[in-house]
Amino acid sequence: MKEYLKEQSARGTIEVGFSWPIISELIQDFDEEHRHSRVRRAEVLKEVCGTNAFCHPTEFHQGPVFSYDGYWFPNIQGSFDIRTVEAVWIKQIGANKQLIPNRSQRNALKNVKHRRRALRQIPQLADLTKADLGLMPLTDKFVKGQYLFRFMVGEISEAEANRELLKIVTDPVLYIVSWFDMAGKTNTFTKEMHSASAAMEEKFVALRLQAERARESIEDMKAIERDMYREKMPLDIIRGHKQIRSKLSKKLEIEQVIKPDADLWQILGHHTYEVFIAYVKERLDPSGMKSRRSDFADILHAAYIPHCDLWRGDSPFANMLIKRSISLSDRIVPKLTDLPNRIEQFREPRIEFNE
Repeated sequence: MKEYLKEQSARGTIEVGFSWPIISELIQDFDEEHRHSRVRRAEVLKEVCGTNAFCHPTEFHQGPVFSYDGYWFPNIQGSFDIRTVEAVWIKQIGANKQLIPNRSQRNALKNVKHRRRALRQIPQLADLTKADLGLMPLTDKFVKGQYLFRFMVGEISEAEANRELLKIVTDPVLYIVSWFDMAGKTNTFTKEMHSASAAMEEKFVALRLQAERARESIEDMKAIERDMYREKMPLDIIRGHKQIRSKLSKKLEIEQVIKPDADLWQILGHHTYEVFIAYVKERLDPSGMKSRRSDFADILHAAYIPHCDLWRGDSPFANMLIKRSISLSDRIVPKLTDLPNRIEQFREPRIEFNE
């Protein structure tokens, strides 16, 4: 399947893109025993997708969802860019009395003009191996190519420096390697990566609990009716209770409890709201799919269905969406081995039209 997708991608027949939910699957564990398999998966991802990527769900409303630049992450400008690296460097080097014994020279680093002069006189000051950058992940090329030094002395632009700096994110292999290298350590980069998704996950959990409480209220009223029958209550009282339950049930339907105009749906769109409703209904169905650790990632992954022609997802979750008849379910491919046929079926009408 990998070779088929690589071949079709190379021909330009298809464009396959990765996204945040796909990357999140690779960084669930960071102990050393998982390193080889995770890095190998990232390599396959790169072989098939190249730098084709879908933006982070929080960026859907800000522009094109699909790009050729590998930008799958939330907007991290201002928290992980060349100026952040520069600011941390200035703070670290400026406090290094061994490297710069003269206090006035250390203070001079805070001024752009004086800093450029000092760096030209002592270029080894910008040696990133001498500064603790708070565990920011940097590629060997960025460090050895002296991109920070060249930026600070004005040899390269901010945009050029940022492009090289962000390669560690846009390249899946480099990112996964850096994830393992910094396993379990707190830093600006990984904290920012997870904050947006963590906030959405909290909202999902709260909404799911809200729906579950609504359904429990209906079940509680049904239990009261059963007790009323057992106690042989008068039929008119039982009928009155049923009427009350019927009215309350309509108010407590999941779609009424979870409003589609919540902030979450404004970001992710109505289709993801529909996916979530299907998920909640499945969870509340005694014969439905059981909850799993990957549910949140699957829901976010399904947010991309409207933005692609064919969508390949986890089989149990994908089949659940088809069973629940969500919109655009004809784009879903639950079984990996079905991809070639589905791709060919999708292309046939277009080929005939072009001919």
